[in-house]
Amino acid sequence: MENSQKIILHLCAGAFGSDTKPYSDAGYDVRLITKDVGVENYHAPKNVYGIIANPPCTNFSKANWRVAKKDRDFAEGMKLVKECLRIVWETQERSGAGLKFWALENPLGYLPQFLGHPYFNISHGNSVTLASSQRSGRVYGGISKSRSRPC
Repeated sequence: MENSQKIILHLCAGAFGSDTKPYSDAGYDVRLITKDVGVENYHAPKNVYGIIANPPCTNFSKANWRVAKKDRDFAEGMKLVKECLRIVWETQERSGAGLKFWALENPLGYLPQFLGHPYFNISHGNSVTLASSQRSGRVYGGISKSRSRPC
């Protein structure tokens, strides 16, 4: 299958889709699901190859240290996280587990209290490390056993 036939969804994407740029550059069919569409209104097409999700981190990030943990609206923060996971689940279910990979990225913060420990931690230099080391971001996700490199 040609890269142009492989659909990569970028959920909660910004206008430029920086996390999926390597896929765009490699000729994949990258679809940015921005706030204009909204993940809460989105249902994925058939034959999705991979999903990258970047739900807003406002309620989970420790960067905004002036807001006490008890004053954060975790229920509101989880709404888009749940919608991203719903899309992953629907895609897996529809494709018969044909989804090659999915990743949900969020910075270091409080999200592990809701999802458990992440699969990977990442640094701003795009290096991926095992989740046991402390870096600047966290990635939850799954990779099929027959995964292929994106580029």
